[in-house]
Amino acid sequence: MQTASPKISSVTDAERHAMALQALGINPYTGTSVDYIAPIVAAFDGTQIGAASLVNDDIFAVLPLMHAGYSTSDSIIQKTTAFIIAQQKTNGSWGDADMTAAAIQALQKVTSLPNVDTALAKAADYLHTQQQSNGGFIGASGVNSFSTSWALQAIAALGQSPSSWTPASKTPEDYLAGLQESDGGIDTVSTPEAMRIWATAYAIPAAQNKTWDSLLSSFSKPSGSNIVAKTSAATSTNVASNATTSTPTAASDADAATSTPLVLGAATSTPTIVPAVTPKPAPKKVVTTTRKDPASTAGATSTPETNPQSQTAAVESSQDRPNVFVRIWNFFKKLFGL
Repeated sequence: MQTASPKISSVTDAERHAMALQALGINPYTGTSVDYIAPIVAAFDGTQIGAASLVNDDIFAVLPLMHAGYSTSDSIIQKTTAFIIAQQKTNGSWGDADMTAAAIQALQKVTSLPNVDTALAKAADYLHTQQQSNGGFIGASGVNSFSTSWALQAIAALGQSPSSWTPASKTPEDYLAGLQESDGGIDTVSTPEAMRIWATAYAIPAAQNKTWDSLLSSFSKPSGSNIVAKTSAATSTNVASNATTSTPTAASDADAATSTPLVLGAATSTPTIVPAVTPKPAPKKVVTTTRKDPASTAGATSTPETNPQSQTAAVESSQDRPNVFVRIWNFFKKLFGL
């Protein structure tokens, strides 16, 4: 993270890099050759951050900003929070369980602001409707570990115990434990390795009841009232001018819209969703290793509402795997609003 030279072409690129650095205890302003907070601030239009048609770029801005010297007294936090709440649907969601869980984690940092408590209560009610009898949560590809992990973090953010989220006899932790194999990984060993790494990374803080907020270190704003995006050899695009859009202009721009390689097995942890695995009948305890310093991690009806900003992509069958690169790119677009 300190030596990489990523292409930052959208505000969500800057947001997830900032969160990763903060989780590692690295100052997102000065810890690398790139200031990852400046483009987030530059994407604020006075009402919201990034594309006005998206809400994920606002949700994922609150956490890194609140750990970068900003507070509820700052207009950018107040206005962005109000925009997020305004985008909440009547059923209490932000489209699906994934984005709703993310919104809960972000809003929990700003509960002193107007209408936040009401929004959180409605979101919690919605999450309950998305939990199944096996303890898991419905995402864009059905019940899966990714959505369940994010939901567990949201439950922790709400200050609730997973044991109180038991629609039948299973908790969300039971569902994840049923997906854990003997090697410690989540999902079957036949699942593509990149996806298993991603799924397991999500499950670790979830099983430990840790939120993204609890994993991020805090840093002060740099001196001076104006924060200007740095220019350096590490960036090949003007992050400030490009931060207002997260949609590539053409198919040929796909690589420019992400710093994550699209080649499966290369340096990427972007998963391709495979059919949901039925939990094993005998629940096991998810085994994790507790560390003193937080590490980067980076989520009932049977018909979920489609959300183009979802964390997960469509289910991939073994027959679909020749199109794996297309599916990886589609996943990435859905998660970060590209």
